[in-house]
Amino acid sequence: MELEKIKELSIEELEAAIAEEESRLQALKYNNVISRVENPAKIKYIKRTIARMKTIYNKKLKQF
Repeated sequence: MELEKIKELSIEELEAAIAEEESRLQALKYNNVISRVENPAKIKYIKRTIARMKTIYNKKLKQF
């Protein structure tokens, strides 16, 4: 997900998006253990996306 799209999300939407990305990451890690994933850099990308989402989420919480 792009940074601009993440910034436009509401707090509730961010919570849902974070949970969705974390489940994707967990599934990808599990699949990587069983059999190698085509693109292992995708794991790193999803981790960074989750970190960006959490950062924006915390900033929005502090604004209220």
